[in-house]
Amino acid sequence: MTDTNGPSATGANSSRITMGVVALAAATAATLGTVALTGSGDDGPASAQEEGETDDDIRTIRVSGEATVDVTPDVATVTLGAQHTAPSAKKALDTVSARTSATIDLLKEAGITEADIQTSNLSVSPNYVDDGTIDGFQASNTLSVRTKDIDGLGDLLDEVSGATGDQFRLDGISFSFDDPDVVLEDARAEAVANAREKAGQYIANEDVEIGEIRTIAEQGTGAPPVPYDMALEAADEARSVPIEAGSQELSVDVTVVFELT
Repeated sequence: MTDTNGPSATGANSSRITMGVVALAAATAATLGTVALTGSGDDGPASAQEEGETDDDIRTIRVSGEATVDVTPDVATVTLGAQHTAPSAKKALDTVSARTSATIDLLKEAGITEADIQTSNLSVSPNYVDDGTIDGFQASNTLSVRTKDIDGLGDLLDEVSGATGDQFRLDGISFSFDDPDVVLEDARAEAVANAREKAGQYIANEDVEIGEIRTIAEQGTGAPPVPYDMALEAADEARSVPIEAGSQELSVDVTVVFELT
C-alpha cells in the first residue's frame, strides 16, 4: 500500500545522504582551500595559487643581470657624395647631379641594391666674399650607402672616387649588424643566468629557493653604430682605401623578478 501523504522512507534517506555529502565537501574545501591554476597575464608564466591569494602574497626577488659579447660587425654604412662650385647655381647643380648619377650607377653595378642607396641631403647655396657679394654657388648631394661586403668596400670607394673626380666627398663610415637580435641572443641568455646567480647569492642564508621567472625587463641593448676614422688609416694612392670593421662589444642589461619558493 502506497503512502500518498509524504515522501517515502527511501526518498528521505536519499535526501539526507545527498545533503550530508554536500556539507562534507563544503567543510573539506573550507579546511584545505581550493587550488586554481591562474596566469599572471603578460608579466610571467602561469603559477599554482591558492584561492584568495594575491600577487602581493607571493614572495619575489628583483635582480639585475648583465652580459657582454664581442662580435664582428657585418654591415657598413657609408656617407658619400659630390660637391661642386660654379658661377651659377644651375651649373653647380648640373655637375653634382651628373657625378651623383655616375656614382649610383657604379654602386648598382657593384651589387648595391636601390633599397640600400638613399639620398640624404641635396643643397645649393651661394658663396659670399668679404664685401657681401656672391662669388658663385656651391651644390652638394649626399648618399647613404649600406653594404654587407665590407671586404670589398675599399675597392668600391676607390672606384667611386675615380668616377666622381675632384667633386668626390666622403663624410664617414659606420659599422653595425644586419640582425642585432641574433647577435644578442647569447648575451640575453647570459644576462638572465647572471641575474639568477645573483638572486641565489642574496638568499643564500634564507630558507627559500629561486623559483620561476615572473617578469623580465630589458633595460638597454646593443651599441650605436661605430664610426670609422679615415684619418687613422691613411692609404697610398696606389692602394685601395683600407677598411677594417674590427669588433664591437654589445651589452645586455635585464631586470628579472623571480618567485621565491
